[in-house]
Amino acid sequence: MSIDFKKVKEQLDLKSPTFCSHAHNYSIIWLSQGKTSSCCHSKIYDINQFSSDFHNIEEKRELRKSMKLGQQHEDCSFCWNIENSNDSAVSNRIIYSSRYLDNNYTHENGNSVLTSCEVSFDSFCDFACIYCNSNFSTSWNTDLKINGPYENLKSEDKSAYSLPSENTFNKITKNPNILSFWSYLESEESNSLKMLRLTGGEPLLSPEFPEFVNKLKKEKFKKITFALNTNLGQNKSIESILELDDLVEDFRIYTSNETFGDHAEYTRAGLKWDIWINNLEKILQLFSNRDKRHVVITASVNALSIFGFLQFLEEVKRLKNINGNLEVISNPVFFPNFLSLNVLPKDILISKITEIEQWLEHNISYFRKNEIAGFMRIISFARQCCKNTILKIEIQKDFKSFVSQYDIRKNKNILISFRDVPEFISWIKSTK
Repeated sequence: MSIDFKKVKEQLDLKSPTFCSHAHNYSIIWLSQGKTSSCCHSKIYDINQFSSDFHNIEEKRELRKSMKLGQQHEDCSFCWNIENSNDSAVSNRIIYSSRYLDNNYTHENGNSVLTSCEVSFDSFCDFACIYCNSNFSTSWNTDLKINGPYENLKSEDKSAYSLPSENTFNKITKNPNILSFWSYLESEESNSLKMLRLTGGEPLLSPEFPEFVNKLKKEKFKKITFALNTNLGQNKSIESILELDDLVEDFRIYTSNETFGDHAEYTRAGLKWDIWINNLEKILQLFSNRDKRHVVITASVNALSIFGFLQFLEEVKRLKNINGNLEVISNPVFFPNFLSLNVLPKDILISKITEIEQWLEHNISYFRKNEIAGFMRIISFARQCCKNTILKIEIQKDFKSFVSQYDIRKNKNILISFRDVPEFISWIKSTK
């Protein structure tokens, strides 16, 4: 179903010009860290000990109050950066809010009813994606523990690569937050849930995954929408997905990529392109011609993925012939800044964005409105980056320093992985 985002925005504007129904209905909870957020792009808050009112902690209530007052709260700067870059830009605030327009929202005190919950039990992950960090990947955590922090990074964004996470429970130590979450799922308080989403790390590697599957077998969860974030990085991933497929009525799989082949294997350390694409094809075939079965690729477009982005989109076109329900949702990477599009020289960035614009002119019919909105976010942000000269030299130095250390730690070589992009290689060699 095609969504008219202009009408969605008009409906949100009836409440206030900054209203987000997603923030009133949705919460993410990272149980191993004792943290929560209203969105995957908004500020993360500490709760330490899990309780069933994690959706209505003070910070979230204050955030919702500010939305009703028409204020652009700093905790939601990801969407404001997109919307402020272009009057016609469609941010995730508008896309995600389209799911909840008929819901009752918030009380005067900022409390709201939780209808969609995304939960992470731990950060066990076999990938170390280049823009991720030790809070969300044990592979990143292991790297920092063994090799120490990344050095000689000057920009503020260096903190993510400075220290290993201290909040990750191992496979033996039982996290009391998880026990509390199981109790929450068993209670009547969870009856308001219409969507339950499992994330990680890589949730299929979590020691809690078998117990989670058992919980899903309960009658109360059979009618809800179940979503799974997975990197599809292992051959056995399909076995776990088949098990879930038999349990739930409405099933959505989210996986991530934004570039192609060697480029993808470089930016997502641990990924094997052939395994990922083969697993994705199997899922698309499994879900083909079936109601309430969807697959979404989330693309986090960064300085290293932009060069293979069109090859990636060509692959998405091919996959859509297997299953037309496949979608790709694109967002620019803002953090760390030295891995964002902002780090690239103006001539290289303009060239790549022009290629994407020209390609879209001939291929736009393959994509839905929300997919096109994502492409427009990338283009708009890239155009904005071309005008930005502040801190350019500093973050370019950080980029060079970071990738040189990344190559050693991950046993990679950026000059080989990107040998098909000579202008990029020349720039790297010239960057001091």
